[in-house]
Amino acid sequence: MKLIVLLVCCLPIMTYAASNWDNSNNPGLFYEKLERAYDRLPKKGKLSTTPWSGDYWPTYKGGLTYRWSYPTRDNTQKYGYELVKNYTELTQKQLSYLSPAEKYDLYIGRTDFPVTNYERNRTQILKTVPSSSVYNSEYKIPTWEGLCHSWAPATYQYIEPEPVYMTNEDGVKIPFYTSDIKALLTLKGHVLPATNQRFLGSRCYLDFKELEKKLNNGEITREEFMAQINSKSCEDVNAGAFHLILTNRIGMKDKSFIIDITRDAEVWNQPIEAYAVKELSRRSGASSDAAPGTVSEVTVQVWVRYVAEVGQHYRRTVSTKESLKVAVYKYTLELNRDNEIIGGNWLSFERPDFIWDEDVPQFRGFFAPLSKIYEKSTAYARPSSWNDKKERILKLGRKNLLAKKFITSAKNEVTKSKMLSAAKKEIIKRKFVIEAAKMALETKIRKAKRMKFLKRKVRHNVMADVWAKIFLKEVKKDAHSTKVKKKWHKLGRKASVLSTSARVIERLPQENRKLTELYVESAKRSELEVMRGLVEEGADPTGKKIGLTPDKILSMVFSNLKGEIIKEFLELGANPTPYLHEAAKAGNLNVFKILMSYSPELNVTNANAETVLIYLAKMGKIKLLKEVISSKQFSTEDLNAIDSKGRNALIFAIIGDNKRPSDIRVDIVKLLIDKGINYNQRDHYGETARSYVSFGKKYSHYKIRQILKKVGAKK
Repeated sequence: MKLIVLLVCCLPIMTYAASNWDNSNNPGLFYEKLERAYDRLPKKGKLSTTPWSGDYWPTYKGGLTYRWSYPTRDNTQKYGYELVKNYTELTQKQLSYLSPAEKYDLYIGRTDFPVTNYERNRTQILKTVPSSSVYNSEYKIPTWEGLCHSWAPATYQYIEPEPVYMTNEDGVKIPFYTSDIKALLTLKGHVLPATNQRFLGSRCYLDFKELEKKLNNGEITREEFMAQINSKSCEDVNAGAFHLILTNRIGMKDKSFIIDITRDAEVWNQPIEAYAVKELSRRSGASSDAAPGTVSEVTVQVWVRYVAEVGQHYRRTVSTKESLKVAVYKYTLELNRDNEIIGGNWLSFERPDFIWDEDVPQFRGFFAPLSKIYEKSTAYARPSSWNDKKERILKLGRKNLLAKKFITSAKNEVTKSKMLSAAKKEIIKRKFVIEAAKMALETKIRKAKRMKFLKRKVRHNVMADVWAKIFLKEVKKDAHSTKVKKKWHKLGRKASVLSTSARVIERLPQENRKLTELYVESAKRSELEVMRGLVEEGADPTGKKIGLTPDKILSMVFSNLKGEIIKEFLELGANPTPYLHEAAKAGNLNVFKILMSYSPELNVTNANAETVLIYLAKMGKIKLLKEVISSKQFSTEDLNAIDSKGRNALIFAIIGDNKRPSDIRVDIVKLLIDKGINYNQRDHYGETARSYVSFGKKYSHYKIRQILKKVGAKK
């Protein structure tokens, strides 16, 4: 059975649910060997390996046909494109922009793109593309539809992959990023039938939001409203059964499972990562609706931490702060005379609708080639790959076969004395081989030590020559000053030593490769004068002679945040765009100005789909924000950019990085409104900037409310 992903906001109302479980809630059907005694169940638990997170590949973006890494803000270009015809002519960069479905089609050698066409037919995405022949202006796709039902079990069934290159039969290297591989594992779980799926609870098909609208409009009474949300069809999973599965699976078996985090018709499938239980009270006796056999009841509050969806990413570096969320539940547990849990009763409105789990489907059929991608991308997590083990087994098998043939031949063809003689010869041969191997190893070690000594000597002499030239330049520059004369007497001896080293260097052959290596090391240490001296000696500042580029060298040295060093490599053609977020996070105005002076792309986003403008507004960096807005490449499109949740820079200027507004955020709000930002932008939850600041009690909240009210912002 496959589940559909939906999203809902629950109502803040207390309610109660039936206590004893039926066949659809019997925890024994989910997991046979359960510890049922309440006092023996752990009060907290956490998985030893945190499930990874990723995107649920929404239907309105075309599922796996979405070219998420393509550098454009027009989503239509990311899923409404024409299929590639001559893919062998594409560059590596162009191949990296392809969607996960396209990459897998090309890897298995299918230029008719079966996976891509399957996803287009499943999502009907081309009906939303104006240039398509099947375009329908009235056709709309809900934003909540996607592959969450197959993403959720994949997060803990598979090791988190890292990016790999795979070569197809045509010899083309195809890059698979972390999100590409996660997407294919998710699609595999959707297409292949689930095996041994376990399910507790029942799905509620009522839309609580629609019921609340009817209640507010006077179409139904509160009694009718409560009767419907507490009806038999919306009882949800039993509280006692949920507690048994949670503590046994997470706390005792170190295994995850999936819960529907919402109660009504919409479904959010989320894998559980940890929990904590706090006992609030305990009493003897049983409630009127308690399960038969109840002799005592315990009231508990439970914090459940689950994995939420995040945007696409190149590597396995998603922060757990972004992907882990917490739900809080309150319920009673009904115990029999053996202190075993036999039922439960929900006290909080928030509760799981149902819980489920399934076994890992095998790589078979159309997804059999996916196993090679998965094995290569997760090799880092295994001590040795299966191919290595297989090779060792084959070697041992050949040795055993030869040994058996030798013994059989010896028994049939030679006498006992000949066998002893042959054995002695074999021992002598082995001793000779061992001695020869020892000598070869010693020779190799001596050569390595000699080579290391020569490299050190060359480096020392080259550096001595560089420092000598720097010193002589300084002497010539200030030759007539008393200070330099004193410096000459003090460093005269050192200069004579350096000049001697320089004469030694002149006898050595010019090694531009080693000079370039020294140049890169000096860049890492931010030694600008040494770098320029090495360039004069013949070092290649672009790094091409040692297989590098200005972009790669800049990535090595950027964390030092030295403006002059960074400017050196930007002058050589390095791309400033990837470093805008890092400079913004550090708050280094000098480095940020240098990056902006080389006209970077302002539409670049981080893992949360936040542009530079959104990130600066979120972090409250007003000086850097002014630098972006005053740049020549800044546009209205950059001003009104939104993140993955539909929030623009104005909303983030108010809510900040999960902090309350301060006076500096008031200035940011004024600046953004003066520049013409859309102050009526609604996010995916239907909230505007004025909605977020409506209930704040600080003076800065009041000032922001007055500003928004003055310009006519909507709630």
